Amino acid sequence: MVLGRGAHKGFLLGLFMIRAFCSEDAACDTCKGSTSSSLLQLGTGSAGEGELREGPCESWCVPSPSSCTGKNCKGCAGCAGIARCANWCGNTEDWADRCTKWACDGCGPCTTTTTTPPFGYTAVGAGWCDRGYIGGWYAPDAVDIETCAQRCNSEKNCKFFSLKVGATCSRYSSDAGACTTRHEPDAYFTYGKAPGESYVPGEPGAEWSPEHQKAIRAKLIRVFQEPDALCWEGNIQVPGERWSGLPTMAKFLRLAFHDCMKYADGTGGCDGCLEWTGVGERFARDQLRKFLLNASDDGHNNGLQPTVEILEKIYTDPTFPQKAPSLPQSPKDSGISRADLWAFAGMVAVEHGIQLNNLACHKLDLDDDTGILKQCHPRVGEPDCEVAPPRPFNFASGRRDCLPDPTADQPYKTSKKELHPA
Repeated sequence: MVLGRGAHKGFLLGLFMIRAFCSEDAACDTCKGSTSSSLLQLGTGSAGEGELREGPCESWCVPSPSSCTGKNCKGCAGCAGIARCANWCGNTEDWADRCTKWACDGCGPCTTTTTTPPFGYTAVGAGWCDRGYIGGWYAPDAVDIETCAQRCNSEKNCKFFSLKVGATCSRYSSDAGACTTRHEPDAYFTYGKAPGESYVPGEPGAEWSPEHQKAIRAKLIRVFQEPDALCWEGNIQVPGERWSGLPTMAKFLRLAFHDCMKYADGTGGCDGCLEWTGVGERFARDQLRKFLLNASDDGHNNGLQPTVEILEKIYTDPTFPQKAPSLPQSPKDSGISRADLWAFAGMVAVEHGIQLNNLACHKLDLDDDTGILKQCHPRVGEPDCEVAPPRPFNFASGRRDCLPDPTADQPYKTSKKELHPA
């Protein structure tokens, strides 16, 4: 379009009017109406697409073509009525085509999918943390919220996870701070580990949740099935004959029994502490046959050291052992007392022993790690082969740990002597 001198002055006046009408903060539809009125009155053109959109436009109006800018929205399509989008809200396109705050064509309203936080977590908010990323692009971890939480539990440095079901379970470390600064794409939601409250010796142990019982029971059964492998995993020393010194169901029951005995001074009883004399010893069979034991110092708790130490590993490490459910916080950092854990371990040992006995009664030809089903049960075929407790087991928490012995190097050791029947 070529303008005469007078028309050129009029066109400049029109542009001045456009700039007056269309400030940097003006909405695109306002720019459109103002520009149309001014240019048509000046006779500089028709109401065509190109002329009507000359002038400043808000920077987040949809650019089409991509040459549109906040200073000039000539040719912009669909600016009117488009609301600003925050980051990638409402976008379902491929990564390269995702909406931004400068281009939100096709973006729907931001939506947030929330669900009840998993055990040990609190809801943080929509989106994902902007820093502290550990990993996450492994779809099997993102099948549901519980699976994603378990993945975070298994990593000691994981503090948050952001889940998009079926896509990603992204985990973040404490480098994310409180994860208050987040990108907020559609269908992502972040959860953070709830702060724990460590157990205080002498106070009642915290109540156990069903999740605690389920996870710790699974950990204990893993120990029952593979004690040797787990002692190696936990770097737990086994004195004497290794095969007879390993933690077994019988030793867990022994530990619970001895823990609940009183000391000679009348104190104690189910207090998560053990007389340590002779605990680390395990006498070989040839010594037992020859009566070579020093009866005055053999220790009633003979051979229980690995059992105590593997329980301590479960008590303080939420990720131990592998191939068993991890917890968001260790039992200790959840307010659970050591005495409660020892008592629970004794109960689970009895439960599991009954289960194995009854399986063996049926002579089931199954592959299992315990080896018990490959043995010949002496009462197979008899009506008394299977056993059952007289009533269901009911675990109650609230036991108090002993106050640490200042002469001992571990809080579960005491120099006090057990009181035994004469």
